[in-house]
Amino acid sequence: MISEAQGSAVCEVAGETLVLLPGKAVFWPAERTLFVADLHLGKAAAFRALAVPVPTGATMDTLTRLSSVISDVQPLRLCILGDLWHAQAGRTEGALEQFSSWRDAHSALDVWLVDGNHDRKCLPLPAHQRVLDVPNGEALGPFRLFHEPQALSEGYGLAGHLHPGARLVGRAEQSLVLPCFWFGESCAVLPAFGAFTGYGRIRAKAGDSVFVIAGDSVLRV
Repeated sequence: MISEAQGSAVCEVAGETLVLLPGKAVFWPAERTLFVADLHLGKAAAFRALAVPVPTGATMDTLTRLSSVISDVQPLRLCILGDLWHAQAGRTEGALEQFSSWRDAHSALDVWLVDGNHDRKCLPLPAHQRVLDVPNGEALGPFRLFHEPQALSEGYGLAGHLHPGARLVGRAEQSLVLPCFWFGESCAVLPAFGAFTGYGRIRAKAGDSVFVIAGDSVLRV
């Protein structure tokens, strides 16, 4: 198992051990499954289609980082908890070619996608990209897979959507918002994986567990 000395942190939830990676992903060693959320591929291209001058390269950066995480933990299954793509306008020929090349490079990997609110506004993915569409609430062991966080009476949810960030305040009142993993009573929210996404500040409750990503380390706060 990946150790905390390598920058990750371990969280015990629903009777299982999850490894929280500084690459903004969660690894479930027992099932060799990797969870990520909110890649928002093509977001910059969608903005440029609206004449908003944003830099290129975000999609390639996101896929390169995802390949790096996959190389580190060697999963058999990748579960994307919604918003793989940002908008249909962002599915340019170049972006689709980049994703197809990424998929070919990881052809042995099972890829599941829980449709997010942005995915539902896009056309279905081409069959040759081999991404299995699974419904919100899909069961995987003790976990239930969602895009938007849910309060559950059975099972434990894993979700995205909120792009969670935690605000840390220093002694001189300086502050910093960092991406985080947020584990609530019945559902966890993963940080946004995409290179071109912002943060939504969380409001953790008593009993919740929050882990921030500070550079190459995951730290409980």
